[in-house]
Amino acid sequence: MKTVVFYNSNQVWGGGEKWHLNMAMALKHKGYNSILITNPHSELETKAKEAGIQTYSLSTSNFSFLNPLKRIKLKSILKKLKPQAILMNLPSDVKICAPIAKKLKIKKVIYRRGMPHPIRNTRMNRYFYSHVDTIIANSEEIKRTVTKHINSLIGKTQIVYNGVIPQEHSPRIISKPLRLGNLGRLVEQKGQHHLILVAIELKKQKINFTLEIAGKGPLSQELQDQIKAKDLQDCVKLVGHVNPTDFFHSLDLFIFTSHFEGSANALIESLQYGVPAVAFDTSSNPEVLEDGKTGFLIKPFDEILMANKIIELANSPELYKEFQKNAIETIRSKFDYNQKIEQIESLINE
Repeated sequence: MKTVVFYNSNQVWGGGEKWHLNMAMALKHKGYNSILITNPHSELETKAKEAGIQTYSLSTSNFSFLNPLKRIKLKSILKKLKPQAILMNLPSDVKICAPIAKKLKIKKVIYRRGMPHPIRNTRMNRYFYSHVDTIIANSEEIKRTVTKHINSLIGKTQIVYNGVIPQEHSPRIISKPLRLGNLGRLVEQKGQHHLILVAIELKKQKINFTLEIAGKGPLSQELQDQIKAKDLQDCVKLVGHVNPTDFFHSLDLFIFTSHFEGSANALIESLQYGVPAVAFDTSSNPEVLEDGKTGFLIKPFDEILMANKIIELANSPELYKEFQKNAIETIRSKFDYNQKIEQIESLINE
């Protein structure tokens, strides 16, 4: 049985942690010995244990690679496990783990990159990333930023899009009031403040709608105050944590206002459930949403245009039906999770 180690030291839960846990479970299901190394008491550690994945705890920070005791402990764990491959999540994971993994002759040392921030061309970075065999980028945008300053990373960077399980859906009919939704952490990156301005425009044009903003985060109170100040309480609601399946099934349109994404899981999920989307034409969004085929891409950050496109689609039942059909086809051809598992297996075993 081949052992695959997922090394993810992030203390908080996010897209990278979800990917590592799901991929560990998928490979375990296929007969691999999947193991996670996590920060103690992290949400990932808790969820991994609940899922029956073996875990090792190692408190790790950005400067742990300078700590000889941390390096000794990590080396001891990896010597014991003798993995075929190790997949890392953060730059700090690469710094401490990649050199040790190479010294132990682990066959495949892989780093998965999920955010569109360039890797600086420093002597230290060149050293650490020289010990990485493959960088997984989850979009063309990520690959572009990863390799922007260090040419030697181009040949070792491969794209593996985030995946979801294709769903079969009966065509839905746009309801009245129009049901709009947004899902994401309530932080500046996700741009939920644009939704308030979109709602103001929809109300100005006398559109009967509801808008549910799902998710939690530090901007929750600020958004609630804006909703109250603009007298939108009757149509705009902060609904906190939701079950994605139930949430997307309740929507007519998904409204995505993020400023940048590595690969937008929420946008992919909207297509998974056959919900057409309207999003800003930024970052990797065009790799998920095809303008005029599965939804509309809008000039950033034009809230009035976004409102007008929402109205246009709401008033075009045939186009709406076509977008639904195309959404499912896009998931099957580009974001099928089983295909992503096969890609990771191929990288591990090549």
